[in-house]
Amino acid sequence: MIEVDITSIEGHRLHLEGGQRSTGTGEPWSLLAVLENSHGRASSPVWDVGNELIGLFNGIARDWRGWDGTRSYSSLEGELDIAARHDGIGQIRLVVSLGSLSPPSWRLETEMTLGAGAHAETVAASVAGLIAALEPGAPRN
Repeated sequence: MIEVDITSIEGHRLHLEGGQRSTGTGEPWSLLAVLENSHGRASSPVWDVGNELIGLFNGIARDWRGWDGTRSYSSLEGELDIAARHDGIGQIRLVVSLGSLSPPSWRLETEMTLGAGAHAETVAASVAGLIAALEPGAPRN
């Protein structure tokens, strides 16, 4: 199974692990997300369509020197939300929120600081590999 760990400078962690794609390319896919910080740990299946999650992390890696405003991602049903800002001095600040809208609803949110440059490039490549592994016929580890 392919897994990605995004660990912040503070030690907070977003863990993503391979799930499934409904039938083929362009169809919904799922993965398991686990968010951990000093106050708790939460996990939830995350459903989405397309490559917006890859696009977020590829954009962060490409523009590691900085950008204006906030870049964001939200999964199909709102289980996983990520907002990214560059602080202008070489760090990327993520606000990551994981939860369930189904009753009883719940949500865990944490701030994560990543180093710009190589750290962001490694994360982007790992996330792209995870989503690519959900394609039909992709090798499973």
